[in-house]
Amino acid sequence: MILPAPIPDRVDVVIFGGGVAGLWTRWRLEHAGYSTLLLESSSLGHGQTIASQGILHRGTKYAFGKDVSQASMELLMAQEVWSRAIKGVDGPDLRRVTVLSPTTVMWTSESFLSRFTGAVAAGVLKSDVKKLEGDARPAAFKSAPKAVNVWEIDEKVVDSSTLVRELARVVRGPMASLAPDAHTHWDLPGMLSWTDAAGRSHATHASAAVLCAGVGNESLITSLAGTTSVPGAAASHVSQRRPLHMVMMRGAPCDLFGHCIRELSDKPRLTVTSARDADSFVWYLGGSLAEDGVSRDESTQIDAAKLAVHECLPWVDVSRASWATLRVDRAEGRTATGKRPDTPIVSHIAAAGHTLAVWPTKLALAPAAAGRVFDLLETAGIRPTGVIDAGEPALSPAPLPWNEGGVRWR
Repeated sequence: MILPAPIPDRVDVVIFGGGVAGLWTRWRLEHAGYSTLLLESSSLGHGQTIASQGILHRGTKYAFGKDVSQASMELLMAQEVWSRAIKGVDGPDLRRVTVLSPTTVMWTSESFLSRFTGAVAAGVLKSDVKKLEGDARPAAFKSAPKAVNVWEIDEKVVDSSTLVRELARVVRGPMASLAPDAHTHWDLPGMLSWTDAAGRSHATHASAAVLCAGVGNESLITSLAGTTSVPGAAASHVSQRRPLHMVMMRGAPCDLFGHCIRELSDKPRLTVTSARDADSFVWYLGGSLAEDGVSRDESTQIDAAKLAVHECLPWVDVSRASWATLRVDRAEGRTATGKRPDTPIVSHIAAAGHTLAVWPTKLALAPAAAGRVFDLLETAGIRPTGVIDAGEPALSPAPLPWNEGGVRWR
């Protein structure tokens, strides 16, 4: 049993949230010599990180977006950072992270418009995409008609559970639990006080705080707004949500990692990732299915998923599969239009001294978000005083969605 380390009296930076954004930011700051304390209200990765599909996107699926150049450039730069970390060459040592697939695929239906859309997308990003023929196709396409086109994309898929485990392991700073409804108070630089999961009160002197808690950022910012009259402190001024209704299909005959092209759209009809499950696989289904399914109830969303799988992969037999759904709130930095940001967003919460709120937008952009936090702390004149070594991580990764207790399979 790993016992939690003592809470330090003083640190340079307190980080709220133990998902990929908080953990990568923790690594980036400690790598530069900052002492940190990470506070998490649940298990590591609980929420958006564990619920993600683990795809380290490089922008291919946004080939038809109006701002493709900006979004793709951010993701392409992030790819090199991830690649070096997974190889153990530079950055956090992520060699022990499970890479579920070294590539994804993009495929079309048999319709001419779908095949035309896929061909254009492949042409837009020639260096990223390779057409697959015959035996080079994944097992899911062995029985597919020849009219179905399949391209391979150079983007990895990682297991989010091992990702947060390794990001937690490569940094030695202290971690502590935070009560889900904890009242927090700070005006930094100065004392930061909070309540842990056991109801105990703590206080630590800190120079800065970084909010990486996803949806939890809203309550943290709201808590701050209750102690100040400064305009713009409210969470609604800096954050937004874009919900998803994901679907899990247990009993798939093979694994699959990729996107089914949606005609003349920058969003795939269906995005599929997989996990081994006894003698079969679980398919985790997102894409437009998950975005459009927010207004559907569980039963109707499962029906929509069955239809999407049938239309995207009619040659795959899923008649014996069981199904379940998962609602996920994606927290993002606010944009004027409410659409997905193309970049990570880091906002300064003026009401709370040196406090930054972070939304990486996508899993793949967590390193970029961490880099921006580091730059802003340096600009603010906050200097590192030395890393605190607290030993092994005191918190464990959250279970993957299909392994959660209480999932209702149909």
